[in-house]
Amino acid sequence: MKKTHLQLVIILTVLITVILIASIALVIALSVDSTPDTTDGSTTPVVDITTEPAKGTTTTTTTKPADPTTPAITTKPNTPDSDPTTTTKPADPPKPNTTTTTQPADPPKPGTTKPADTTKPNTPTPSPGLSEISGTVKGDNIDSLGIFAEYVTEEIDAEANTMKIRFKFYLQSYGLRIGARSDNYLVVNGETIKKLPTAKINLPNGSPLTRTELYEYVVEIEKPDPNTPVELALEYHWHFKGTYAKVSEEWLVVRVDLTI
Repeated sequence: MKKTHLQLVIILTVLITVILIASIALVIALSVDSTPDTTDGSTTPVVDITTEPAKGTTTTTTTKPADPTTPAITTKPNTPDSDPTTTTKPADPPKPNTTTTTQPADPPKPGTTKPADTTKPNTPTPSPGLSEISGTVKGDNIDSLGIFAEYVTEEIDAEANTMKIRFKFYLQSYGLRIGARSDNYLVVNGETIKKLPTAKINLPNGSPLTRTELYEYVVEIEKPDPNTPVELALEYHWHFKGTYAKVSEEWLVVRVDLTI
């Protein structure tokens, strides 16, 4: 009886010992598989990649992570019939940024295009000493009856340094009846031009204020030196010789003085 009891104790002891040894071996095996690779002195953790090898065997491949300055590495697993060795293929490097450069348009070929016409109308260019002028001058008057002169530049010749000025003399009044006059005259810079006739005027009573043209004259001015002014004086004498608004008058005169 004692011998049988001793044999059981020995058997249990052996089983417990075997179980302990097996447990310790398993722990050691697991510890070895998960220990980081520090053979190069780096503390970077190792990435474990397990691929399914051919023919039912299991192979563990350990791949170090890519260097920070190198392109990323893509791992491609083996197929069941392929070699269990893991093949890695670096990713394509990023393409550099491209900048689109626009080429300037080719200049137009001679004869194919026509520039815009910027030519101004062919008008005479005023001489440095001549410029266009215009104005109106009022002369003698009797109440609402008065004589006026209008002047305006008609032409400027830049090459000849000359200009033409047109003068118009007219009468402004309400109702007025007066016969033709033939002894009117014009004085230009002291020179008298006589016998400038005018037709009769027949404006009935109640007529609105009306302008009646008496005479028209063109003066040509020559100015060879742009810095030397030219004086022009005109006097038009119209022989009224009548009564208006109970006022009698012999002549109505209008004078124009210009410095050009």
